Amino acid sequence: MAIRSLCLILLALETSNLVANPFDDQVLQFCGDGAGRPPYTFEVNGGVRGYDVDVLDAILTPLGVKFEVTMPPWKRCLRETETGNSYHVALSASYSGERNRRYMMTRDYYALHGCYFYSYTNHPNGLDIKLSRDLETFTVCGIRGYNYERFGLDATVVDRGAGDLKALIQKTKFGHCDVFLARYEILYGFSLIGQPYLDGTIGYKAVPKIEGENFYMLISREYLQSKELKAILDEGITRLKKNGELDKILQRYLN
Repeated sequence: MAIRSLCLILLALETSNLVANPFDDQVLQFCGDGAGRPPYTFEVNGGVRGYDVDVLDAILTPLGVKFEVTMPPWKRCLRETETGNSYHVALSASYSGERNRRYMMTRDYYALHGCYFYSYTNHPNGLDIKLSRDLETFTVCGIRGYNYERFGLDATVVDRGAGDLKALIQKTKFGHCDVFLARYEILYGFSLIGQPYLDGTIGYKAVPKIEGENFYMLISREYLQSKELKAILDEGITRLKKNGELDKILQRYLN
C-alpha cells in the first residue's frame, strides 16, 4: 500500500497539477537530539544544520514537501514523536526492538562505530579489554535516554545519569566512571564546531568484536500518513545511497 501511494505521489508530481502533494498543506516536523550530534545535527546561529538536514532536503524538497528540524532534549524528542503531539519523525536513532515496536522505522541511512573512552589520568595504561563483555568489570557510564544495546555488553549495567556529553566526560575525569560509551564519529564531529572533546586527556578504543551500528529515522505511528512518509523516505535514502550522494553529503562535513 505504501509503495503504491508513493508511486501515485511521484506520478502526480511529475505529470499533473490536478493531484496535489498529500503533504502540501503541512510542514513536517522532525526532531534531533538537543545535545547535538555533529556532523549529523547541530545548531548554528539559531538554525539546525548537518548531514540529516541535507539528506531531508535532498529527498523532500524536490517533491515540494516542506519540513522543519528542531532539537529538543532527546527524551522529549522520542516521547513527542511517539505520541505524535509535536513531531512526525525523530532523526538519527539506533535500532532496538522496543523502538521498532513503538515507531515505524525507515531504512538505515548511515552507520557509526562504538568506542569506549577513559581518562588518561585515572587509567594511564588504558584498560585490558579483549571482549565487549570485559567492560562490565568496570563502572560504565552513558547518557540518559541513549540506547547502548549494540555495544556488545549488558546494557542494564550502564549508568545513564549524565544529561549530556559534557557531563559524561566530567564524570569520567572525576573518577565516577571508569569508561563511557559513545560513537567516535560524534565526538570527532564536535571538534568541527569548536568543541574538541578529544583533547588529549581522553583515551579511546573501538569496542572489540562489534560491527558498525546503523542509524534510522523513527516515524510516529500516530501520524495518519506515516506509511506514505516512510515510503518516500525509504525510496529517497535508497536512491541517494545507490548514486553515492549520501557519502558526498557526509564528506562535506568530515572534510
